[in-house]
Amino acid sequence: MNRIVRQENAAHPRHFSTFKERFIAVTSRVYDQYDIFTDPPGADAYIAGSDQVWGSVDPVYYLMFVPEGCKKIAYAPSFGGMKLAGSLRKKIKRYISGFDVLALRERQGVEICRELGRSDASLVPDPTLLLSVHDYSSIAAPCLYSQDYLLLYLLGNEIDFDVAEVYAWARSRHIEVKYVASQGRQDAYDKIYPNVDEWLSLIRNARYVVTNSFHGMVFSIIFNKPFVVIPLAGSFTRMNDRIFDTLSAVHLTERIYKNSLDILLDPLDIRAINDYLKQTGNDISLKFDYWLGA
Repeated sequence: MNRIVRQENAAHPRHFSTFKERFIAVTSRVYDQYDIFTDPPGADAYIAGSDQVWGSVDPVYYLMFVPEGCKKIAYAPSFGGMKLAGSLRKKIKRYISGFDVLALRERQGVEICRELGRSDASLVPDPTLLLSVHDYSSIAAPCLYSQDYLLLYLLGNEIDFDVAEVYAWARSRHIEVKYVASQGRQDAYDKIYPNVDEWLSLIRNARYVVTNSFHGMVFSIIFNKPFVVIPLAGSFTRMNDRIFDTLSAVHLTERIYKNSLDILLDPLDIRAINDYLKQTGNDISLKFDYWLGA
């Protein structure tokens, strides 16, 4: 974590730990790498994922501690654009060889696994898409603003985009901009710093959403909000794959920013989106039953 991000987190705490304590059940025991290899938790099946857990070569995230005979499932892990060559490639080939199921979040990840001898690797949606809008609405804060607003949610990753365009676009339509920045993004515009349930509420109640965040995009889809995604630029372009793959799956590639925000005015095909989300949840539920031998 760089200095700017640390300073931002200290100045504007988002209370992630409080949210996790409320909604995520965890064991009382905390494992370090030595503990998990010498005395792993007992289970019939173990799941690795999701997100960029394979962005480094940590044997824990490749479930190398799992006892012989137990099922090993990878659900939606990402290599995070890591370059695989030489001895690193051989090591990962050995690590993934023991998995019973390899289900990746990005096509690039699927291709890597297939190149390393796992022709059975498949593409699956990010797990955030497996819960329903009702699930997320139940933990979202009440509406924070009475007037219409455009939510601008930007991470600190590089983009070829001028934030001033958002303010000009919103001003011409007489709506406010609520700007949430994270991961070290700094500029001259005023920002707000919601916690998790407030962040969900901001998306749920926005008139429009503009974001460079994968999960900002995902929750715009879940809440059926007109949105535009700003692609990442420079060294971060490798992280666009998950955005493009998800938009392709739900037939929304036109929501990628291309020199104009006017795509926000085009209505979404809400029925098609919601049918996709429902079918996705059902399909993955059936797959897990099969994977686990239920």
